[in-house]
Order: sequence, then structure tokens, then C-alpha cells
Amino acid sequence: MNIAIVIKNMHGYAGTENIASFMSRVMSKHHKVFIISYEGNESDEPFYEYNYERCYKLSSLYSEGSIKNIIKEENITKVFVISMGKLSVSFFLKNIRLFFNKRIKIFSCEHVSIKSFNTFKKFIKILTLKFYNKVICLTSTDKVFFDRFLINSLVIENPITFKSFDRKSRTKKALAVGRLNNQKGFERLLLIWSNFIKTNPEWILNIAGDGEELNNLLEYCESYSISDSVNFLGKVDRLDELYQKSDLFLMTSHYEGLPMVLLEAKSWSLPCIAFNCPTGPKEIIENNVDGFLIQNGNFNSYVEAMKLLSSDDELYFDFVRSTKFTHKKFSVDIVKEKWVLLSNE
Repeated sequence: MNIAIVIKNMHGYAGTENIASFMSRVMSKHHKVFIISYEGNESDEPFYEYNYERCYKLSSLYSEGSIKNIIKEENITKVFVISMGKLSVSFFLKNIRLFFNKRIKIFSCEHVSIKSFNTFKKFIKILTLKFYNKVICLTSTDKVFFDRFLINSLVIENPITFKSFDRKSRTKKALAVGRLNNQKGFERLLLIWSNFIKTNPEWILNIAGDGEELNNLLEYCESYSISDSVNFLGKVDRLDELYQKSDLFLMTSHYEGLPMVLLEAKSWSLPCIAFNCPTGPKEIIENNVDGFLIQNGNFNSYVEAMKLLSSDDELYFDFVRSTKFTHKKFSVDIVKEKWVLLSNE
């Protein structure tokens, strides 16, 4: 069987690209895999490793209307559209005729919670997703929503490989990872940090990632007088060392899908604190077991949770040990089997 994975830009380094890479490696063991990337330069090396028969870059080689030609030429019978929200809609609108070809099955892999969209966008998404053979979502919350609208859906979580890291000492370093954009809520994190650091001046916050909000965030640091305790590391190719050398992982996103960075933190036995934003964190963090879920927008509770885990070693290392058990539903073998079964349908 020949399978196509459609993605906005295979050279990105967010969760969608990570999962597209994982899917290509899993499915290529049983099928021929083709990557169709809307963006990207031929000379660029992907951030993640892919395994594919051939890659098509629409921005440099083909017009957008040519996807149907690629599918016909390569005899592709299954298409997986990896969407952060817009792509599943635009793919349908630009390739409507493909959805009436009974020889081809088309799946939408939704990486942003449907609940994060406003009413109008939800309406458009619902209408569009009804045409897909199946919608792959990341959380049970989204599946319940899709079921209400009779959309055929399946939950496949993001995978992690548990590192069994023996975390024995404290480093007094906190870590946050993600694109520096409005979604990730780093402006909220800096305000929280400015309150935490008043009683914990020896702590350091490392933020890995780049994006359009960098200058604004630097200005926040200046206005809060926390520049000496916050490091903006930019795009980091390998985060393993940062996970190992951190005490806490912090997330203050306004919304998420199933954030890979939280899963990666858990794989390194790193206790996490996150706002309980619509979907994502509550699927990963077991509150008061391996981390803390904070009511979305409750800054005071977030600071108190940080203070507790920074000072209570017994609780901290209880959380560390708990990750050995709470990671299991995200194990690579379980998630891999779900993708294999779906690709063989």
C-alpha cells in the first residue's frame, strides 16, 4: 500500500513534525510512504528524521492543485493530513474531488483541540471533518466532542520513550519549551516567575524556543527586573541535557493539543506544573501524583505550587518516582501498534 503524509512544513520542530516523523518511520516498515510538504526548501535538512519513498515540496516543485496528480502518479490509497487547525480545512477545499474517490481513504490528524476554536471556526471544522474517513485526535475530550457530531474519530496519543533517568539531586533550574508565540503564554510565565523569584532568588528559568514574541518577552523581563534569572536559549537541537539538568518543567499555554514537551519532560522523570488549559495537560499530568494542574489563569496557585515543589524534597522525589508508572499509556509500543492497525485498515 502507498501512503501519503501531508504536512505544512516537514522542516519544523514542533509536535506535528515530530509525529509526522514517527508515523513515517512506523508506516514505512509495512508500506511505501510519501511526504507532501506545503513549505520548505529542497536544500534544508529536516529537524526530525523521516523515512519515505519520496518527498514532494509544493512550494518549490508543484502548484497546490497538483496533490491529486501526485496521488494518482504514486498510486496512493491513504492520505494522512497532519493539521494544526487550518490544514485539514484548506486541504479539503482545494482537493474536494479526492474525497469522492472511493479508492482513497483520507484521514485528518488534529493536533489542536477543537475546543480552542471560536464558534464560527468550530462550525467550519465540523462541516469539513465529516468528509474525512476518520479523524485522529489526541485526547478523549476531543473524541467525546466529535462523537456528539457523528464524526468518525479515534484517539491516538503522542508517544514517549521512558528514559528511566535516575534523578537524585536538585539543580534549582526550571525549564519551559515551545514556540515564542501567543498560544504558549510565555508572558504569563514571566509574570509568575517574577513572583516566585522574590523568595527563591537562586533559581534560574531556561526557555528553549524561538518565535515572533521574543522581543516582547525580553521587554517583560526588563520591566519585571528578572532578566538575570531568565535565559532565552533559542532553538535547541537536542533538549535531553536540559531535561536532565532541570528541577521543574513549566507550561503556561492558553491552549494545547497533546503537548510533546510535557510528554518528553515526563519521559525524563521531570515533575511538571501546567495550567489546566483546554485539553492536553490534564491528559498527561496526574495531579498531585507526578505534577500539578493549576486552574487556568490562577497565577497565585501556580506560584504556590512552584514554591512547594522547590522546597519539599520528599514530595518532589515522590513525583519523580511516580512517572515510572504514569507514563505507560504513552509508551511507544502501544502508540506504534495503533498507527500500524490504522494504516492496515
